[in-house]
Amino acid sequence: RIPGGTGPMGTLVQRIRASIESESATPPPFDVADAHTLYEDVFGGFGKAFDGTQRLVVAPAGPLLSLPFALLLTRPGRADALGAAPWLIREMTVAHVPAAANFVSLRRIAGTSRATMP
Repeated sequence: RIPGGTGPMGTLVQRIRASIESESATPPPFDVADAHTLYEDVFGGFGKAFDGTQRLVVAPAGPLLSLPFALLLTRPGRADALGAAPWLIREMTVAHVPAAANFVSLRRIAGTSRATMP
């Protein structure tokens, strides 16, 4: 569970997105602190379970739907040294899949299956 629920998580996601989106030619500084905080909030409880993990499949929901997990930082980083930042994608492959509820919704929209073994 995310500390504080989806409200604080949504705020973190908004701040991280604001640090990667820009309407000007000069991008804003990347929010390394929030990128690491969000990693800790989402994955910190797994601890040693991630040791040796090569692939991570995520089915995000809520505010996390709008954020690529690959840009999360597994350890604190520095905004002035992003080339050396501990990006999650450097430690494992990250794939995003739809949540199970999406498949249920699609099935409802599609109607009754005509498959011989639905």
